[in-house]
Amino acid sequence: MSISRRAMLAAGAVAAIPAVLTMPSLVLAADDSATALDAQIATWMLTDGHKQIWVSKPAAEKATTPEVKAFAEAEMQEHQNLKAKMMAKGVKPLVMVGEDKDMEMKAGTATSLLGFKNELALQCIKSINAEMSEKSGAEYDMAYVSGQLHAHMDLKDTVTVAMKHASSDMKPLLQEAMGIIDTHLSTLKGLKQKLKPVT
Repeated sequence: MSISRRAMLAAGAVAAIPAVLTMPSLVLAADDSATALDAQIATWMLTDGHKQIWVSKPAAEKATTPEVKAFAEAEMQEHQNLKAKMMAKGVKPLVMVGEDKDMEMKAGTATSLLGFKNELALQCIKSINAEMSEKSGAEYDMAYVSGQLHAHMDLKDTVTVAMKHASSDMKPLLQEAMGIIDTHLSTLKGLKQKLKPVT
């Protein structure tokens, strides 16, 4: 039985990557140092979002606990919606996020660093999904939730640092993002407690 989107949202399963990239008025111009940095931050976070989609895809199919499955489904849907909104607003990543091809690395360039970040995300997807493929049932669900908990902690740290460097246009969106991340952390901690074996 499928779980409605309303039910998923009610369960607190809103996407980990925040509304920071839906920015309706933020123009990421290469000739403006502040907004160029915002573009780098947005690309970094979108890369994290791509990883979340492809780590959550198997969980949406394989998880046995309804709340875990709902979280994975909402995670994918929100990131897909986010990407579509970004493209509609013309907020595009500085590298081809999710593209699996080698790129030339040039020391000292933001594009090279973001390209490295993209390659790293793709490698992480392969490694995580290979490890998870060996698990099933309650063990799988707990491993997914634990992984998501750590991923959200990383994202919270990413937003914390980003807020130190982002433009005044970007900071309110990052503050909103922090609230969403905190909600997810609370949801995941609750799921982890629920899945904990009774001794």
